[in-house]
Amino acid sequence: MVKASWFSPTINKTYHEMAEHYGTAVIPARVRKPKDKPNAEGAVGVISTWIIAALRNHKFFSLKELNEAIREKLEEFNSKPFQKKPGCRLSVFIEEEKNALLPLPATPYELAYWKTATVQFNYHITTDKMHYSVPYEYLKHEVDIRITRKIIKVFYNNLRIASHVRLYGIPGQYSTFPEHMPPNQQNYVAWNSERFISWAESIGINTVTVVKSILLSHKIEQQGYKSCVALLKLADKYSVIRVEEACKKVLSYTPNPSYKSVQTILLTGQDKIKQEKEDLKSKNENLRTKMPHSMDLQGEQDITEVRRMTNNTTVSKLYEMSLTGMADSFRDQFKDTSIHELSFEERFGLIVDLEWSRRKSNRLIKLIKSSSFRFNNASIEDIEYHADRKLDKALITKLSTCNYIQEKHNVIIMGASGNGKSYIG
Repeated sequence: MVKASWFSPTINKTYHEMAEHYGTAVIPARVRKPKDKPNAEGAVGVISTWIIAALRNHKFFSLKELNEAIREKLEEFNSKPFQKKPGCRLSVFIEEEKNALLPLPATPYELAYWKTATVQFNYHITTDKMHYSVPYEYLKHEVDIRITRKIIKVFYNNLRIASHVRLYGIPGQYSTFPEHMPPNQQNYVAWNSERFISWAESIGINTVTVVKSILLSHKIEQQGYKSCVALLKLADKYSVIRVEEACKKVLSYTPNPSYKSVQTILLTGQDKIKQEKEDLKSKNENLRTKMPHSMDLQGEQDITEVRRMTNNTTVSKLYEMSLTGMADSFRDQFKDTSIHELSFEERFGLIVDLEWSRRKSNRLIKLIKSSSFRFNNASIEDIEYHADRKLDKALITKLSTCNYIQEKHNVIIMGASGNGKSYIG
């Protein structure tokens, strides 16, 4: 018990979770009030008489022998007829209670423990000397952490805001999602060549060839990132099926494709989307027909190829539905063999949390861009605390939590012209 109360007791979180997992209700009794649970107290006395007292003079040389003797006495006790009504405890259980029993859950309860932590300035929380990211808007807020053997879940006001696969090994490791970063930092880590190529692989071989060609066409690889991002946006606009067909068509024209040539084909409708849809539909129907007979495929390589094609189709459909966060998370899980140890609920929770964080981050970025702020890219990390500016870092950090809005307080920034009041605001 966390808080004792006759009307609304607060139960320990871990114990409460275990009760919910097994579909059991916890009704606690008051301290030193045995009459609150007379049936349980009465059973203790009866068992003490019929089993403990009956075996008090016996000697046992192993735990197995003791358990066998207890079981024998317990069966004898449960078969003993009632004094004032027909039947016995065993018959009542079989006739009245057995049919009302609930089946055990598919998986046993995994013990979890809770702790609280404050989100640090780097939008991470620390537990067991490992660091896990949370959305940066929860900076300096106190959060609850649920820790199991495989998963770390972070809650704020009972709302799950982040999930991570638990880290093991060398202390000081970081598990960071780009969606949790401030917008000005996301631009530096959101993309790299491996991620562009991985995204292209989820679409098709022609898209992979075009992406690699774009990256290799620049002396500095990073110069091709904008074109690759633009190609990704074309997939959101026209669908991955059309992008793959457009890439196939542009490769038939030139060995050095560009984003502009792919865009032109899509704008003019030269990609024959109708035929591609029919081919893909036929391909998927054949795949579904062959899956039950996967044992007829030639070796493990063929089975792996079928799985890859099936998962690529799933990723493509997620992209078409604009569920890019779920698509990226699903693709990453398919590549990470260690994540298959997690249950379906845990893996699906990771996928949903990433999509939720990305949508929330994108919405905030869109609001900032559409606002009338003078400095749209202003960031609290970039504020310079020179001595002549006389800025109170602790106060600015406190204001950055935006608690003053919930408390309905006003903030007035005063200072000489040119001191950076607009930037801080």
